[in-house]
Amino acid sequence: MAALRKNNLVLTYGLFEIGDEKNEDIFAYTRELDDQKLLVVLNFSAKPALLNTSIETNQENILITNYVQPFQNNVYQPYAAVIYKLG
Repeated sequence: MAALRKNNLVLTYGLFEIGDEKNEDIFAYTRELDDQKLLVVLNFSAKPALLNTSIETNQENILITNYVQPFQNNVYQPYAAVIYKLG
């Protein structure tokens, strides 16, 4: 994880924007710097949780996750953590 932060300055210095603010189970946000944009999704609950977003997510743009299949139809596994590279 430290190497990911070191190699992606957007995680440290990028513009922070919260997503799905009213979701009690999922904390999601984007970070944007220059031509890089990342989406971070964290399910803090012990049950599957739905992420409400218009951002297109798929397996192909996952940088790091703690599950082989962290989500299906925007429903994230319990305690799933995913960082996506967007764009």
